[in-house]
Amino acid sequence: MLSILHRTLKSVNARAAATITLIALIMGGATAHSNPRSSDHPTIVTSATGTAWPLAAGYVVTSNHVVAETDTVQLVTNDQDQIEAYVVLRDETSDIAILRTAQPHRLPKALPLTDTTGRLGERVFTIGFPRIDIMGEEPKLTTGIISGENGIRDDVRSYQTSVPIQPGNSGGPLVNMRGEVVGIVTSMLGITSTGSEPARPLPNVSYAVKTQVLSRLLQFVPNARPHPGKGPLQDEASLEELADRLRGSVMLVIADRDRRFLVYKRTDETTQPRN
Repeated sequence: MLSILHRTLKSVNARAAATITLIALIMGGATAHSNPRSSDHPTIVTSATGTAWPLAAGYVVTSNHVVAETDTVQLVTNDQDQIEAYVVLRDETSDIAILRTAQPHRLPKALPLTDTTGRLGERVFTIGFPRIDIMGEEPKLTTGIISGENGIRDDVRSYQTSVPIQPGNSGGPLVNMRGEVVGIVTSMLGITSTGSEPARPLPNVSYAVKTQVLSRLLQFVPNARPHPGKGPLQDEASLEELADRLRGSVMLVIADRDRRFLVYKRTDETTQPRN
């Protein structure tokens, strides 16, 4: 089951009489899917899931709508380490949440933030965990360009991109070809003909909050010290090189409403809840 958070914007095209919807998609509900390596042991995912990544010592960033119904979450790293974290700062307007863990040494390497503004036509990509019930539990990469220097209705806090995203991508890093994070993946655009009709995502239209917004928020985070991370490259690298360099820093975030987390394993074993 998908949990869809959205805000509705009326189309100015009266002839179409349609409703344009900005959709922030997360995985939610209780979803079971078969493990392709063992059909006898389905993986059970309960909770909302999204994507997160480290940005400073002990601190992690994701989208606020992923963790909107809880203050405590579980982070799952590429090597299956499971780290408990809690929300220390929310910006509901910009849809950013900053998390903290008491064990910063267990976090993967931080990703560097860009200090420049993304350019129209600039190549970008994201790595995240879309539709883990269907696509599987390994991180997925999708590519595109910055197709708009501002977001919906010329929102200066965000970019429009052509990067395809799915439920579970929310909170993931939007990265340029030097390995710098330029934005935080947040939402996609959909259209409905009636108020009761589910929104149909429009192809090649997604949005990401600019990292300049995140940088301003960090001023309000106590004791946020730089975390030894992967510095930006001097020149653009190949997509394969960047994927190898950055994939280990991207984490699955599980936000459980009753704060009872699952032991989430990419193995043939059935997951079991723990307190």
